Amino acid sequence: MIGGAPLDKMDPTYAEELEINLIVNNDCQIDDVTALDVIDDEVYTIGFDGIRFFNPTWSTTIPGCPVTYEIERVIDGGVSVPLTAKELAVLSHNIQDGQMQYSTNDFTLDQEVWTLKLFKRSTYSLSPNRDGIYQFDIKFIDRCWEADVTPATFGQGLYTFDLWQEETIIFEQMIDNTFGVDFCGGFTSEI
Repeated sequence: MIGGAPLDKMDPTYAEELEINLIVNNDCQIDDVTALDVIDDEVYTIGFDGIRFFNPTWSTTIPGCPVTYEIERVIDGGVSVPLTAKELAVLSHNIQDGQMQYSTNDFTLDQEVWTLKLFKRSTYSLSPNRDGIYQFDIKFIDRCWEADVTPATFGQGLYTFDLWQEETIIFEQMIDNTFGVDFCGGFTSEI
């Protein structure tokens, strides 16, 4: 910054330079975000459990700082990656408040476990605590793993056959006592 006075007022002419260092700080650089609850690990029964909702809450040490709400998948022992198109078909996430919901009828997910990281980030914070994180697992299962099946019953306990002989064995097929005859796609009996 250079300051001076009009030349007609200055005899002799006088000028001086003034250097100003302006550093702009705001408290958002030290904002900490904390997740206020816990989201427990879940077992989701595909095609049966319907829509599951999470309405997470967070606190911040500096109210009013800009924030983002994000969700990532944690893979390979801790690497966070964006959700894939397949995962986005199951999960939806609100970027305005962090709410999340999921549901699926995709039985190809059977036995998959997704580790998810849902978090609120203070955008301009330099603090190591700028993210309030909920990390939890969702395990997807097919309901048929829970079936109570009565084993097949045979008329006798031991059968003896001649190597070149053709035989017919009559037996009562196993029964699904839990979900009904064809709920789990039926059964194939083999000897």
